[in-house]
Amino acid sequence: MLAGLAEKEAGLLSALKAATEELARMGERQRALETERNGTLWAAG
Repeated sequence: MLAGLAEKEAGLLSALKAATEELARMGERQRALETERNGTLWAAG
């Protein structure tokens, strides 16, 4: 029973880590898009 719980916990931690990494990548993409948009607006200004 404890081994099963440990495996489930490891799986949940792995999923949480993957989700956290994906959120970080999404944030990086968002910042890059905002920077690009701001540069475009500045150049067009």
